[in-house]
Amino acid sequence: MDPLTQQEVYSADDIKAVSLQYGAKLFENREPRVGYEGDIISKQLVHQIRITEVLDNYIDETFENSINVLKLKNPAKYPLVIKGGTALKKAIFNLCSKEWRTELIPEKWEETTLVQLYKGKGPRSNLNNMRHIHIKDDLLNFY
Repeated sequence: MDPLTQQEVYSADDIKAVSLQYGAKLFENREPRVGYEGDIISKQLVHQIRITEVLDNYIDETFENSINVLKLKNPAKYPLVIKGGTALKKAIFNLCSKEWRTELIPEKWEETTLVQLYKGKGPRSNLNNMRHIHIKDDLLNFY
């Protein structure tokens, strides 16, 4: 069902067009609410300060604390990071630090597969009753 016109579509091409149109609408930039401009400017200033500060010791501590939280929270979900040696942890930390400082991410990280999952309520033909999940490649593919 086309969410805009509320008409059912049947051909594969029409379904694809409606799905792409709906997905594009989900990602369009919307104007911020009134008064939010000041928040945006202050967040940009804080972000700029954080990028230029030298926080190596703080980041190391924070990173180790994050690994410890992973160990406590769900060790079965993150065995590679938790059981990985110091070299792996240092490599992950350096990668994240580089991302933070340069604000550049590998192009591969921007690639995603969008999967539509039925929420379990309402007609399956209505795209508003679908949850959109982004599937990305594993981190290990980038090393």
